[in-house]
Amino acid sequence: MIEKIEEFRREIDVVDKEILKLMKKRFSFVKKIARLKIKYNLSIVQSHRWKKMKEDRLKVAKKMKLQEDFVSKIMFFLHKESIREQLKMEKNQK
Repeated sequence: MIEKIEEFRREIDVVDKEILKLMKKRFSFVKKIARLKIKYNLSIVQSHRWKKMKEDRLKVAKKMKLQEDFVSKIMFFLHKESIREQLKMEKNQK
């Protein structure tokens, strides 16, 4: 039994590393978007995009039978960090 638990834990470790790689990839796109927003003097915070993205992700979560509240919290923190990173880049450009 303990061996099986350890096997599952190793699998979780692999999945967690993949999640981190995907987060890094996501934030590389966030930075690219920030550069364009700064270049074209667009608002960093775009509420319509956030609303649409959140609705879409919650639909996907529901189809995948994931807890919507959990996914909503994750998306909130990812969005919050994206804004923080973009604002930091904007500040550094001035």
